[in-house]
Amino acid sequence: MRHAGAVIALLLVLTGVPVGVLSADVASRIAYGSGSIAHAGGPGDPDSVGARIFRAGVRGEKTEIPRAVQRVPAGALTMAGCARCHGTFGLGGPVPVEWGSAFAPPITYDDLMQAGYTDAGVGAAVRTGIDAHGRMLSVLMPRWDLSDQEITELIAHLKALSNP
Repeated sequence: MRHAGAVIALLLVLTGVPVGVLSADVASRIAYGSGSIAHAGGPGDPDSVGARIFRAGVRGEKTEIPRAVQRVPAGALTMAGCARCHGTFGLGGPVPVEWGSAFAPPITYDDLMQAGYTDAGVGAAVRTGIDAHGRMLSVLMPRWDLSDQEITELIAHLKALSNP
């Protein structure tokens, strides 16, 4: 199963899909395989609030969560969650941008805790773009308008990513 991600990546390259568009996701799939992390009813459930925020940046089924990115028009921020840059499994990787590529760091719960974050710090980073050490995150990192409960749900999903 571990090779399934590599096979998928090869097929996408052969069909002309740009590698940079999928690089964080493909790296995640190669590292963890393409199996599901879902646990029915738990934080790894693909239909959980945290998973929907992470995967698509939506509340409920389709309500887009307001967010802002410096130097990026609001209209360009459509229906994309954390996974768009940090990958399906939160492992990070290169992200294509207009002038080349940027790097999205890994954001599994374990990775964030090793970087010095607390749960409150994760919320601050997501909402205001301030990292665990009081520095501004990249201007490419969206600032998300999430409630306390949504932050809690997102953190639960990040914990599930740490325990595939």
